[in-house]
Amino acid sequence: MFETANKNKVTNTFLNDKILRGLTGFKNLRFIEGHIHNDTVDVKARISRSYARCPVCNKKSHSVHSTYERYLLDLPIHGKRMNITLLSRKFRCRNPECNQTIFTEQPAELTERYSRKTIAAKSKLQTVLVEMSARKGALIVTSMGMIQSASTCLRVVKAIEVKVNKDMVKHICIDDFAYRKGIKYGTIVIDSDTRKTIELINSRDTDIVAKALKAYPNVQTVSRDRSSAYANAIKQGIPKAAQIADKFHLVKNCGEHMEEQLKKSFNQIKDELSKLTINPLPPPGASSYPTIEDPKPVQFSTRQPSDKKRYLFEQVHKLKEEKYSELEIVRYLHISRCAVRTYLSWNEPQGHKITFRNDYSPFLPIVENGIRNKARISEIYRNAASAGLACSYVSFLYWMRTIFPEYKTFKGKATRSSRVDSTGYDKTKSVLKSLHSHKLNIYVANPEWGINKKTGECSEENIQMNDIIKSSGTLVELREFCVSFKAVMAGNSMSDLVDWIEKYKTEPHPHLRTFATGLLRDIDAVKNAIFYSYNNGLAEGLNNKLKALKRGMYGRASNRLIEIKMMAALTG
Repeated sequence: MFETANKNKVTNTFLNDKILRGLTGFKNLRFIEGHIHNDTVDVKARISRSYARCPVCNKKSHSVHSTYERYLLDLPIHGKRMNITLLSRKFRCRNPECNQTIFTEQPAELTERYSRKTIAAKSKLQTVLVEMSARKGALIVTSMGMIQSASTCLRVVKAIEVKVNKDMVKHICIDDFAYRKGIKYGTIVIDSDTRKTIELINSRDTDIVAKALKAYPNVQTVSRDRSSAYANAIKQGIPKAAQIADKFHLVKNCGEHMEEQLKKSFNQIKDELSKLTINPLPPPGASSYPTIEDPKPVQFSTRQPSDKKRYLFEQVHKLKEEKYSELEIVRYLHISRCAVRTYLSWNEPQGHKITFRNDYSPFLPIVENGIRNKARISEIYRNAASAGLACSYVSFLYWMRTIFPEYKTFKGKATRSSRVDSTGYDKTKSVLKSLHSHKLNIYVANPEWGINKKTGECSEENIQMNDIIKSSGTLVELREFCVSFKAVMAGNSMSDLVDWIEKYKTEPHPHLRTFATGLLRDIDAVKNAIFYSYNNGLAEGLNNKLKALKRGMYGRASNRLIEIKMMAALTG
C-alpha cells in the first residue's frame, strides 16, 4: 500500500517483511511492519525463534514471561535513518537446578547487551570515527543518516578493542613522545615488520618501560635512540634482544658534538683565519700612513665607495651604453635624475669626501709614536692635547678612524682587524661574518651543501665556505671528524668503526673525544646499526602522527584514546 500526498505533507510507504529482510540481511528476524517517514525508516521486528537458551544453564525455554521494546539504530538505507523497534521477550528458566529464574533473549547476530545500535551500525561508526575528531565525525555520520552527538562519537571510539598478539612480535622500535612538553612523557612501541603502533606506555622511566617490554618474550631486535634509559630498560625487560642504535641519531649526535667543539674553538679558528687573511700592522712612517714629511697637511680624506654606489655606477653606465635615455635610466633604477648625471660624469666610483676643520699634521709624530707603542686612542689624544691640540676627543677619534682605519685597540693591545683592497672588498670582515653564521656548522658537516644535485653546479656560498674551511686547520679536522663518521655508518665494515673510535678516543679536542668514548660504551648497539637494516625512522614518522592527533583531541587526549586512534586507524 502506497500513500502519496501533496509536496508539503508526509509520504508514508508501507514495507513488508520480505522487502525488509532483503534490505537488512537479518534472517533470524521477523519484521512485523515498516514505514518510511520523510528521512527515516521505522520498522518493528521480533526474533523468529520460539525459544531462548538460559545464559546460566544453557537449557532451552519456551515459557515467555513478558515482552518489552528495545530501540536500535541500524545502517541507513539510501541515506535514510533506519530505526528498529525490537520486541524482546523475557523467558522463565524451567530448570529446577538453575539459580536463574528469568532471563532475556539476546540476539547475538543483531546487537550486543545494553547496546542501542546494531553490530553493523556500531562497526561502521567505529571505522569512520576513529579516523577523525569527534566533532568532525559527528557532522559526517549525521550527513550519512546516523545522527550522533560529538560525545557519543567519542564513546563509540573508546569502545573499540584493539588486540595485539605480543607473542608474534619479532622486531620493534621505541621512542619517547610528550603528553605535555617538559612535564610528562610517554613511550611509543612500534612493530617494525607491520609498521604499526602496538602499544603506548604512559611513561618513559626505565622501570615502567622494562615492565611493559617483558610482555614481548619473542622480540629479537629493538631499535632505539641514544637514550641510556631505554638501553637499560631493554636490558632489563628483554635481555636476549639485540639493541640497535638509530643511524640518524648517531649522525645527529656526531654533528652536535662537532658544533659544540666549533663554539669552544671559535677564537682559535678566528686566529688561524686572521693569520692567513691579515697583514701585520705597518710600522710608523710607512707609505700607508701620512707622515710629518708630507708636503701638505692632511685636511681631508676620501672614503671607499659603498657596494651600492658601485652597483649604481655600473648599472648607469651599462644602460647608457645600451642607448637608454636619462629619463629611462631614472625609471629603471628608481633614482633621481641628478644622481644619474652625477654617475655619468664619473670615470670611476667615488667615495664620500671627508673634510676636517682642524689641522692635525703638526701632531703626527705624537700619533705615530702612540701607534708604535700600541697605545689607546684616548691616551694618544691626551698627549696631543697637552702639546697644544685644540679639539674634542670625539673629533680626534673621528679623524683617527678615518686616517688610520686599520689601527684599533682593545684592552691596551693594538690589533689590525681590517684589510680593504683596491676594490673596496673587506676580506677579513667577510670571513668573520661567515664564522658567526650558523651556516658554517652545516658546511663543516656536509661538504656537498649548496651543490645542485642535478647539474653539479656549486653556489657562491659553497665556494666561499669551503675556502674558509680549508684555510683553518681546526675546521678541516672537524670536517674530517663528521665526514669520516658518516662514511663508516654508510659502510658495512665493523673494523672501520673500531678504527674510527680508536682514532678519536684520544683526540685532543674534548667534545670529539667524548663522542668517541660514548660510542665505545654503547659499542654493541652501534655495531648492530651497521649490521641490521632496522632503524627508528618508523618511530619518528608515527611520532608526528601522534602529535597531530593530540592537537586534534585537545583536552581529551588520554593515553587510552590516543592508543586506540594510533592502533585502529588505517590512515593518518
